[in-house]
Amino acid sequence: MRVLCWNVRGLGAKSKQSVIRKTISRNKVEMVFLQETTKEEILELEVGRLWYDDNFRFVMAPSSGKSGGLITIWDVSKFKVEHS
Repeated sequence: MRVLCWNVRGLGAKSKQSVIRKTISRNKVEMVFLQETTKEEILELEVGRLWYDDNFRFVMAPSSGKSGGLITIWDVSKFKVEHS
């Protein structure tokens, strides 16, 4: 099982999103925990830009102002989430 936990300190910059995507793809990560995203909401399309294929699901906890925000992304062929 390959898991990545990363304090991203903001997920707004395209360059940061690119580094995250490359890291996930290169290491064939199966579950990702992104902390301090500073996102109050995120679309599936935006999360899809971080993942390497369409075989994913995600949940998020929104930020409060400029701090916080969590996103968990996982490969649905490897994990079955029953409760979040």
